[in-house]
Amino acid sequence: MSQAYDFSGSPESIERQLEQIRAEFATNVEALAGRVTPKALAQDAKESAKEKVENTKAAVVNTVNNAKEGDRVAQRNIAIAAAATAAVIGLVAWKIFR
Repeated sequence: MSQAYDFSGSPESIERQLEQIRAEFATNVEALAGRVTPKALAQDAKESAKEKVENTKAAVVNTVNNAKEGDRVAQRNIAIAAAATAAVIGLVAWKIFR
């Protein structure tokens, strides 16, 4: 993190502090450069997508379980999702076969 430097000392002390600042800066630049490479960005996107899929899967499983237990809201949500899916399939089929 940020560190306070005292540049009121001797020229040698100031030079040592400047070298330390340069070394810290170089380390930070290298770390940032490593994070913005295409490979690193692709890996981050992959991990983010995987996490979203896992969260969605867990939510769907939870909704299905709740619907099985008689939860009316969960049953309604499943019916809406099924109707939307059927509508999309119908539109795609209509587009293909018209």
